[in-house]
Amino acid sequence: MYLFRELSWRLGVGLDLSGNLLKIFLEKPRIGTRIILVIYFGKKKRVMACLNGIQKAIAFHPLHSLLELEKVLHKDLNTLLDQEEELWVQKSRINRLIEGDCNTTFHHMSTIVRRRRNKISCIKNDMEIKDDLWALKAFKALGLDGLHAGFFQKFWLIVGDSVKAEVRKAFMDCKIPEYLNPTNVVLIPKMAGRRSVDNAIVVQEIIHTISSKKGRLGYMAIKVDLEKAYDKIELSFIREVLINANLPQNVISLIMSCVSLVSTSILFNGGNMEPILPSRGIWQGDPFLPYLFILCMEALGYFIKEKCKNKGWIPIKSSNNGVAFSHLFFANDLVLFVKVDHVNCSTIWDVLDDFCARSKQSISESKSRVFFSPNVDVATRESLCDILGFRSTPNLGKYPGFPIKYRRTTNEDLNFVLERVKQKLAGWKANLLSLAGRVVLIQASTSTIPTYIMQCTALPKKLLDNIDRVNRNFLWGSTDDAKKVHRVGWHKVTKPKEEGGLGIQAAKGRNQALLVKLNWRFRMEKDALWVRVLNVNIALIED
Repeated sequence: MYLFRELSWRLGVGLDLSGNLLKIFLEKPRIGTRIILVIYFGKKKRVMACLNGIQKAIAFHPLHSLLELEKVLHKDLNTLLDQEEELWVQKSRINRLIEGDCNTTFHHMSTIVRRRRNKISCIKNDMEIKDDLWALKAFKALGLDGLHAGFFQKFWLIVGDSVKAEVRKAFMDCKIPEYLNPTNVVLIPKMAGRRSVDNAIVVQEIIHTISSKKGRLGYMAIKVDLEKAYDKIELSFIREVLINANLPQNVISLIMSCVSLVSTSILFNGGNMEPILPSRGIWQGDPFLPYLFILCMEALGYFIKEKCKNKGWIPIKSSNNGVAFSHLFFANDLVLFVKVDHVNCSTIWDVLDDFCARSKQSISESKSRVFFSPNVDVATRESLCDILGFRSTPNLGKYPGFPIKYRRTTNEDLNFVLERVKQKLAGWKANLLSLAGRVVLIQASTSTIPTYIMQCTALPKKLLDNIDRVNRNFLWGSTDDAKKVHRVGWHKVTKPKEEGGLGIQAAKGRNQALLVKLNWRFRMEKDALWVRVLNVNIALIED
């Protein structure tokens, strides 16, 4: 409340937190944020000065009243330090350490590293609104006003009425206000996201079928790469898809205003450049827009199904008695399956060309690949690749995020997992974290990077041992240049906390647990597509 009083006084408005003050925050975000920072650091400086003076007085006259005042000032200082920690957590974008290590030096250093890397020389009721707000991560995606979802969650009793009024007004007018749609873009290196394991299993089984195909009729799998799929999609195509989905007109108008009334400013070395008004594309990061993109990709799936009905596209079966597949989509990751034939290839090109003409998507011919069964001769491969404009490859790479192999997986194929763990557990971080902080970072790293691949892959023993070694060295602060004593055995560290350990899970145990979970899903999800594919293939092996 102190910050709100100061802010309302400096901006010259009354303490109407649900009205004028929130409006000024939205219209003048940089002014409001700057004033709050000045108020915070000014108060911290005053508290520390008072505490220093009280402690000097206590040294000569240890009166009871001075001791009580010292306790009060210590309490105020701790509150301010907690707020400072939240500030640097927010700036460092590291959510996994919020409940772990209270170390502002680490968060400050993470912020500096991130900045150096990035620098370029309809609503049913009010309860539903609140539930949707609480579903957002507290410290993700700040608005231009500097406020994240955690601010609105913490001060819901104060700002809740204003937020609900804005949401209801948007649904009543079927339009998103323009002042809610500005976006800042920070240019950062592209990082691979996590994908679904179910599609990876199905693709792996089909690739295995293709790689073992014999006889005169050949198979092929085509991995299609869409260039900037989210950024290039045409807004008129989105409207057409929504209309064909039979959504109410008022909902369509609301959605289109959300994606069309957008202004984007690029953050260049800490400052905003002139706003850009895009005429196409949808931005990533909004929890709603991926569903919109999936709807648009369903249109491509519809085009393919129509060609399959007309026998212009002959799909591939996962086995002799298995399910036939013409395509598998997971967001913008596309894999097409078809029997080797010039007519089929021409149909594929026509479908992709028609889809790109309507949606304004474009295909990267240099990144798209074709995988042929071994019974297709070289001349036929070259002829079909000329029609498609894609290159032939003996390995499709990763889909979606999993290495797709038709032979036994080796250590070299999965070394990227170990490299990512090493990058996450860099040596400089160990020097800035306490032992508890290192434990939290190890748990966060091993629960995301290797776990994703472990979901459907039994990693080699050597790779699992290397992951454990990296975790051990980071825990005790060892590096390649400076070895340190590991004070407790790894078998004790990996025990649960109830048994005296630190609760860090060994890589082998985690891998086995995830494979057991996959086996449980296989037993329980009998109607799932990937389960049906595996059941047919297992039955053929047993026969």
